Amino acid sequence: MTKTTKKNDSNPDQLSIFDLIKSIQQKSPVEERPGSLNIDIPFREELSLSLKKCPQSRFGVASKMSEGLGTEVTKFSLDAFTGESKTHHRFPASYLPAFIKATNDLGPLRLLVEKCGCHLIESEDLLDQELGKIRRLKEELAQREKEIMGFLKGQGRSHGQKGK
Repeated sequence: MTKTTKKNDSNPDQLSIFDLIKSIQQKSPVEERPGSLNIDIPFREELSLSLKKCPQSRFGVASKMSEGLGTEVTKFSLDAFTGESKTHHRFPASYLPAFIKATNDLGPLRLLVEKCGCHLIESEDLLDQELGKIRRLKEELAQREKEIMGFLKGQGRSHGQKGK
């Protein structure tokens, strides 16, 4: 029996886990050019995009981050973290979980993960993958059951009969 890769039933555009791994492997390894891993500007842009998509104001995001971190984060620090000209102001990695919780956007984390040559899979996607796996196993077991039932029928026995 050959296995085929199927797309996720709940989202037909989503790659199967196997297709996803293939696409990651086909990408070139982390580039070795000097400066190729400098993500300062793209990371600032991703933070800005998250803030723009967020229904809360920067003040609201800063407040939620402060609460989650137990240290003060201000709207002005968010402005400095996202401003291209503020090269001396860097967004601390330790702030990222609070930022993601406050904005409800994984964009900045996705950028970091992909720059490391990995792929971010969200919890819901993992559950979808697991459900797909369960469905495939059920189909395989049902097929195997039919094969065994057909064999037993061919032997003149019905399901549940024991040999003499």
